[in-house]
Amino acid sequence: MILINKNLNKLLYLLLGITIVLSCNKKLSFETNAKHIGIPLVNAHLSLLNILPDSLITNDNNVLTLMYQKNFAAVNLDTLIKLPDTLVKNVMRIAFNYTFPKGYTLYSQTITSDINSKDIQLTRFRLREGVVEITYRNTIKEALLMKYTIKSATKNGQFLVITERVPAATSAGAAILTKEYDLSNYMFDLTGPNGNRYNKLSAIVAATVDTAGNAVYVTTKDSLTLLSKFKKVKPYYVRGNFGQRVLESQTTTAIDLFKKINIQQLQLAKASVTLDITNYTGIDAELKLKALSTNTATLTGTIIGKSYAINRATEVGVGQNNITPTHQTINISEQNTNIIQLLQGKPLQLNLGTRLSLSPLGNASLGNDFIYGARNIGGLFTVKIPLTFSFNNWILNDTLPYSIDTVSIKKIESGTLHFLITNTYPVDALTTIRVVDANNNNITTLLANAAVLGNTTTEQIINMPLTAEQLKLLVKHHSLIITTTLNTSQAPNLVSLNANAAIDVRITADFITATK
Repeated sequence: MILINKNLNKLLYLLLGITIVLSCNKKLSFETNAKHIGIPLVNAHLSLLNILPDSLITNDNNVLTLMYQKNFAAVNLDTLIKLPDTLVKNVMRIAFNYTFPKGYTLYSQTITSDINSKDIQLTRFRLREGVVEITYRNTIKEALLMKYTIKSATKNGQFLVITERVPAATSAGAAILTKEYDLSNYMFDLTGPNGNRYNKLSAIVAATVDTAGNAVYVTTKDSLTLLSKFKKVKPYYVRGNFGQRVLESQTTTAIDLFKKINIQQLQLAKASVTLDITNYTGIDAELKLKALSTNTATLTGTIIGKSYAINRATEVGVGQNNITPTHQTINISEQNTNIIQLLQGKPLQLNLGTRLSLSPLGNASLGNDFIYGARNIGGLFTVKIPLTFSFNNWILNDTLPYSIDTVSIKKIESGTLHFLITNTYPVDALTTIRVVDANNNNITTLLANAAVLGNTTTEQIINMPLTAEQLKLLVKHHSLIITTTLNTSQAPNLVSLNANAAIDVRITADFITATK
């Protein structure tokens, strides 16, 4: 268990990560003809893992740093594209009245239909999941065998082919059949028969009199109607010309980091604030930071109202999700804003206003804009503030087990303990090591307030000959407590802390045993 002195700044919650390598998990034994025996007792590594319970502390260039991040102004496929509900409506009639035998193909025609996608010019799209709902309406008094080949839709190199038996009309009226068909992972090519158009769906529709039915009389007033609709659609990929548009965003986000840490611990002069924009879409954009404020102050400076170009991402292949995104970073510093003033006010909320203009230069890609459902134009607001600490009697305790083979106890005549301690904290430490019983009651002190220099990777060695009484107690019991006290010189001076700072303690014993 690790304890922290009550004098420690109450605003800090210290968690010590302890990695303990216990060579003494194996009982120690000795050869009967040995005189000097050197053995390891315990190894301990005590390092700071984090200070705040919500993991706001990070290792930034080996300095413990308060980091706060928030996503903003994400633009995804659903924001930009809404596929039309109705894909195709086809009405098929014959040109003359006639009695057709069973098995006769009444209709067979290639259809190119316009998809109503408003101001969006689609050339390709792939669905992650979704269905097409087709309603068949047949006024002919015999069942028809339908074959609907959507040449614009392919998967694994094969066209989407739908076959269905549509019931015959009755004296009560037309027969109506509604069915759903899976469109998952189909790629739609909407460039038309010659590959130079957009929003064009090509299909072949064929209707045959049921081969298991009878000859049927068909008039010019009879018809077969197909109405196709998208349902439950989740696009995976869309390509085309998405048009120009402007997306305004105003977000307010609560900030709780200043509730958990003393403002005196923050090196505000070294704070860095950035807006990082990543574009995973094939759309050129322009971002304008309209306003940034907190509940205590408003950001002013040259970056407010300035526009930043966000270049389009590139992809290899079409719809293969092999993307190289682009990045734009907006640095906010005391050189171009009053950001320190905002941070000094211990803000409780962040207000961010942005304007994102898509395709500001028009159809510069000539219809080759693209966007994936899982990728977007997104931003990340990041605040990094280096931390400082005042080590005013920080007391770190840890209990370590060990074991010595009781069979060999009588062979030990004398011994020396070697304490090898490394302290990479930026402050000196006082270390005490005690033998305790099973209830952690003090039995004997092996090392008392030994001074250990800080900020060094050099191992400091302290040798301590054991008295007969200490040797007896060390062999009898099985636990040590290591207590380390950290103090900033002339506290409460503040110091930066390396994220890898730790105290490493190795204890070895050199026993002299009887030769017989």
